[in-house]
Amino acid sequence: MLNHLCVKVSGLKLTDADVVAQTASLFFDISVWQFFAALLAGGRVHILSDEVVRDPLRLLEQVSAGRITILEAVPSLLRMMVDEAERHPIDLSALRWLIPTGEELPPELCTRWLNIYPGVPLLNAYGPTECSDDVTHHPIYEAPSAEVRHMPIGRAIENTRLYILGRGLNPVRAESCSGWSGW
Repeated sequence: MLNHLCVKVSGLKLTDADVVAQTASLFFDISVWQFFAALLAGGRVHILSDEVVRDPLRLLEQVSAGRITILEAVPSLLRMMVDEAERHPIDLSALRWLIPTGEELPPELCTRWLNIYPGVPLLNAYGPTECSDDVTHHPIYEAPSAEVRHMPIGRAIENTRLYILGRGLNPVRAESCSGWSGW
């Protein structure tokens, strides 16, 4: 978890000016980084109620009002947020990163988000439950081409190694990312 926190601080370039939205239940692994990464960088955590997190329009309004800079959402919620933002434009000028996680990120959803908020990149984060949090990150700065059928999940976060297994649980590819240059 410490490695993951350091990756969030360095990868998102968190500073004392950042405000991370705490949207996850305290019972989920995601809540750990949402609470502590901003604090490690001297930033703030904006705790949002479950009622706000479940209401896409209220969530967008709170992100705007709270000048939140980092927001994490599952793609199914993101889809509803985009639907609302298309109907009710909301100023998210403080938002620096939107982090979709927990579900496959459809390319068309990336396109819709970036059409509304071209200055707010996405960081597609992937991490199976047994890993306790994200193990890959893939930044998305522009809409994917029409040929893209599945958004990449990215590369291994620093100081981790991923093993991709094929039939018979035999490794088909190994990827590592070493040489983390954090603090």
